[in-house]
Amino acid sequence: MEINFHVSEEDLDRNSGGTFGPGNYEFQVGDAFLFASSKKTPGIKLTLLASYEGRDYKVFDNLWLTDASKWRYARFLDAIGLDPTESLDTDDLMGKTGRFSVKAREGSKYVEVDQYHTQAEAPFEEMGPFPPAGDGSGASILNGPTARVQAGKVSIAGNCNDEVPF
Repeated sequence: MEINFHVSEEDLDRNSGGTFGPGNYEFQVGDAFLFASSKKTPGIKLTLLASYEGRDYKVFDNLWLTDASKWRYARFLDAIGLDPTESLDTDDLMGKTGRFSVKAREGSKYVEVDQYHTQAEAPFEEMGPFPPAGDGSGASILNGPTARVQAGKVSIAGNCNDEVPF
């Protein structure tokens, strides 16, 4: 039977891969629904859409609705501009935007959410992939600038002479 599916040169160029790895990105909530794990733990299953270099990427995350995970739920809602102390419906999450960090999933070629950036943090996070460490590990902190704390200020050693008061 003939396969009725055609690929053009333009399709090959557009889908030739991209650079989407550990880093900070903007996301939009594409889907959110309540579910329960096999152990009956309640949660919200999220599909987050991140765009980078003209390509769209899906990142999946589970927010657990447990006492131990309240902090993560609160950070996620703050990241998308909602108040975690108010009652919400999953429809309230749809289309909301925020920023997050993704990291390499251990033992996988995929990424996972590392942290949601709150509204207060987001403006200070540099967007895009983290620079590679050069050792193939994907870790970038080792090659980044060195932070030094002195008298209530953080100085970043390296190519930058800025001092950031905290």
